[in-house]
Amino acid sequence: MRLLARRSSSHPVVVGLIWLGAIIAVQFAALGVGTDFRNSFALPGTDSQAAVDLLHEQFPEASGDADTIVMSTDGASATDPAVQQRAQTLFDDVAALDSVAAVRSPYGPAGAAQISEGGTVAYAAVQYRTAGIEVPRADLEALVTLVEDANGNGLSFDVSGQ
Repeated sequence: MRLLARRSSSHPVVVGLIWLGAIIAVQFAALGVGTDFRNSFALPGTDSQAAVDLLHEQFPEASGDADTIVMSTDGASATDPAVQQRAQTLFDDVAALDSVAAVRSPYGPAGAAQISEGGTVAYAAVQYRTAGIEVPRADLEALVTLVEDANGNGLSFDVSGQ
């Protein structure tokens, strides 16, 4: 190693050119191999992939990704009729988007578990028809606009997810 260090330090131009050549060679190798970016993920032959495939086959409307709309109030109960009406209007508008398969509202049959103990916070689950990366940008922007427009008068909505 001492000999290599001595020769490298005594010939810096040659060492620099060797490094430059190596960098250029790696870049050309990368260009030759190409890129193969994918927006999907699969693990053929695994139990997880079998479950995903079964879900796509039997319940295509529930096989996409999901987001969450979180609602909070300034002290009023989420079950208050005025709050419920405003929130349900938002949930219905979101459910009308083409890429949305369903919205599980906190006011549905099993929705009680989606309302906090204090009753001032609740959430709705938005189920897409496809993977999140395949949801059209226009639908995502519409969702965000609907959520932002619903804010005000003691009621706050936020969306989270992919």
